[in-house]
Amino acid sequence: MDLSHPHNNFVMQNMSNIMLAKEVFASLLPRDLSQIIDWHTLKLEKDSFITKELKELYTDLLFSCKKKNGEDIQLYFLFEHKANP
Repeated sequence: MDLSHPHNNFVMQNMSNIMLAKEVFASLLPRDLSQIIDWHTLKLEKDSFITKELKELYTDLLFSCKKKNGEDIQLYFLFEHKANP
């Protein structure tokens, strides 16, 4: 295990667990938004993409899900930490 970025490793490992991610999102998002999401549809998306210009992009953690009305949405989880306060 690479310990050069322990906070990043911790978040990536734990938030890759869909059950835990559901709980975190549901508790952190504003209540009105959390209530319209169909949490059973939450899934972790791939971490790299190729643009139309053939540029490769990488994400931290990207989740997709549907709203209860069936509309697709994406949730991007960005966890920032500081080495020093």
